[in-house]
Amino acid sequence: MKNLRTVSISNANLTGYLPKHWHGNVSYVDLSGNKLKGKIPSSLTELENLVYLNLSSNELNGSIPESFGDLSSLQNVSLGSNSLSGSIPDSFAAILGLVHLDLGSNQLNGSVPKFISDMRKLKYLNLEKNNFHGVLTFNASFIKKLVVLKIGENSNLCYNHSTLSKKVKLGISPCDKHGLPMSPSPSKEINSDDSNDSEDYADDESEQKQHSHGPSKVVLGFENADDSSVGINIDPSPEGLLEFLDGKKKKHKKSKKKTKKPELTFPLFPFPGEQGKEAAPVDPAVGGGGAAAAAAGGKQCNAKADFKTESPGSWVIHSPNAGVAAMHIQLMPNNKAVWFDTTNLGPSAIQHNPPFCKPVPEKPGETDCWAHGVQYDVESGQVRTLKLMTDTWCSSGGLSSNGELVSTGGYREGIRSIRIMNPCDNCEFQENANGLAAMRWYATQHMLENGSFILVGGRGAHNYEIIPPGRLQFQAQQFGLNFLVETEDEKENNLYPFVNLLPDGNVFIFANDRSIIIDPYSGKTIRELPVLPGGSRNYPASGMSALLPINLNTPNPEKVEVEVIVCGGNSHDAFKYSEFPPRQFFPALKDCGRIFVNKQGAQWDIEEMTSPRVMGDMLLLPTGDILIINGAKTGTSAWDAAEEPNLVPLLYSPNKPKGQRFKELKPSQIPRMYHSVSAVLPDGKILVAGSNTHALYDFQAKYPTDLRVEKFSPPYLAPDLDKHRPQILENGPNNEMRYGQDFKVNIKLDEVVDETDIRVTMYAPPFTTHGYSQGQRLLILQLKSATNQEVTVVAPPSGRITPPGYYLLFVVHRGVPSRGMWVRIDQ
Repeated sequence: MKNLRTVSISNANLTGYLPKHWHGNVSYVDLSGNKLKGKIPSSLTELENLVYLNLSSNELNGSIPESFGDLSSLQNVSLGSNSLSGSIPDSFAAILGLVHLDLGSNQLNGSVPKFISDMRKLKYLNLEKNNFHGVLTFNASFIKKLVVLKIGENSNLCYNHSTLSKKVKLGISPCDKHGLPMSPSPSKEINSDDSNDSEDYADDESEQKQHSHGPSKVVLGFENADDSSVGINIDPSPEGLLEFLDGKKKKHKKSKKKTKKPELTFPLFPFPGEQGKEAAPVDPAVGGGGAAAAAAGGKQCNAKADFKTESPGSWVIHSPNAGVAAMHIQLMPNNKAVWFDTTNLGPSAIQHNPPFCKPVPEKPGETDCWAHGVQYDVESGQVRTLKLMTDTWCSSGGLSSNGELVSTGGYREGIRSIRIMNPCDNCEFQENANGLAAMRWYATQHMLENGSFILVGGRGAHNYEIIPPGRLQFQAQQFGLNFLVETEDEKENNLYPFVNLLPDGNVFIFANDRSIIIDPYSGKTIRELPVLPGGSRNYPASGMSALLPINLNTPNPEKVEVEVIVCGGNSHDAFKYSEFPPRQFFPALKDCGRIFVNKQGAQWDIEEMTSPRVMGDMLLLPTGDILIINGAKTGTSAWDAAEEPNLVPLLYSPNKPKGQRFKELKPSQIPRMYHSVSAVLPDGKILVAGSNTHALYDFQAKYPTDLRVEKFSPPYLAPDLDKHRPQILENGPNNEMRYGQDFKVNIKLDEVVDETDIRVTMYAPPFTTHGYSQGQRLLILQLKSATNQEVTVVAPPSGRITPPGYYLLFVVHRGVPSRGMWVRIDQ
């Protein structure tokens, strides 16, 4: 056990006491969610290499050892949901690198130490539901730098209102002149900030049920002139709200100030307390559709609720053997999926047909007659082999504005290659092995507003370049990007960066745990966003990310605010331990962060998935929900570097209240580990393929090379919803859209509908590899009119919102999507 560094046994119903003897090399301990009791042994504090300690949700008691500060390497401490008592030891002040501190839901007492506010790296702090007392010494600047602060339900704790504004809602009372909490305590109030700091992070269903009849007060949040958040308590009855509105109008008339105040936005949900109506959620929906669309002035202002189904989804094997492991995939406009593997790692399971052989690089006299790419018919499962002259290993790609697959980079002779393939039944790749300015291995490709592509990063490439569409030869345009130097760990963790085009034409780039916005045509960094705490999110830690659906039902769609979500991954050093034997597999991250990337001052909003995940795929669904699928629970990307396949897909509904957004769906029976892919199909099903964690095809390994192709049907395809499913009638050539112009869709639907029943979405099928879907984007189009025969929408306003090219258009009837229709948008 000399090399033991990780101890992870969580949610296993362990009983007994914590061990008194530990191996000195241990750096990661997770024993959360068990039934361990007794005190924390002081011997635990002798682990000088310990970085991560999670003992939460047990039955531990007694005080925290005074020697706890000897754990000077700690970055994450989670002792919440136990029965610990006593005060926080002063020795904690010596843990200078602490990022995450969770002591919530215990019986700790004493004052909150001042030294906590001196912890410069601290991002997550939970002290709620204890018995702390006295005056809280935190100042506004310390609170502002925290991503999460939970300190409510400490009834004898108060804050100095001369230091902290009452606008900062902490869930505790301000202090009176004697340093005691003023009464009544505000800890029972529900306000927008408290819900973020407390209720939003509650996993206990009983806590959520307490609000099922509506809050005793409603707090309406709006932005002050200085963009700070303000809360106003009002009587939640209809009469109270009308009286409040009338009062506000009167005050507005009397005011002589010239400064224009931002308008209040009222969520359109029923008033709590009214019989026969659903109570308002504590944390109202955010983002596109529903109330948000109403507030923006869109047609869908009172959108009806989605039809319900109990279906968890379903799985089928679509093909028992596709011949080639799917490392990269792209759905083409002819409803064929193109996927390919690397070309230099030996035989696949299918030879070229018709026969074709090419020389093996660096091996004179040897030839390779095996196929390493296929075109797959997503309806019939038929396979056609594809010729690849350069190595596509860990390459990038995307659809051009003309519907061609543009593949870039790779390995060895393919590292500066550009490949173009047209969408036809017998087309092959056309290639230029020296087309790129830089070597692109593990790079990201994304379309810009004019149809050109930006290629960002790659192993050893701290730069980006712009390439024109549809051309194998062109003049190089390359820009340095020092951000990729700054975000590189000992084991990289900034490869395959997350890239998105923003509504102002600038580009968002996320690498490792940091993100910036650049002007792609000048190389200038416009703004740096806050750090996302918790660990690393890019290869080889390999989290997931997507641009959330863009709702164009707003008064000014060209300036719509857009939001990015980033989930999962692993610690910065996880690959250091998983890369070579004897391997250690750190638990993947469970958290997700969301941020409005084009909103000044925005901060990450943190929530948690139901299980940890690394190497998963994140797909935008026609309904505007997100599917998280594939991957593992421990380890990292790379060959044989992960364990514990995560077989359970997650449905994430971004517009539901926090705490209700994740839903587990029916698990697969096939592990989809490293080098697996997925893709949204025109019929709304999800094609799932690949998984090869080995240097060669190995069908006898613990996680064998998998050539089976599955299809997953999300709940919206349940048979009991078919009666509500619209059908798009593609009887004419009407699949060309023009920016900003009306677009009519003929449909068939056996129900009377209006604008409150219908939404129309438009999906850019991405190029997916290594857990990231490059170029993925979903628009919720501005709706003008809707009947059960015709729907009229307004096309997106520009290429900055919707880059030119091919999209799948869906008509969605209260959460039930039609089959998608291919449309093309351009000037």
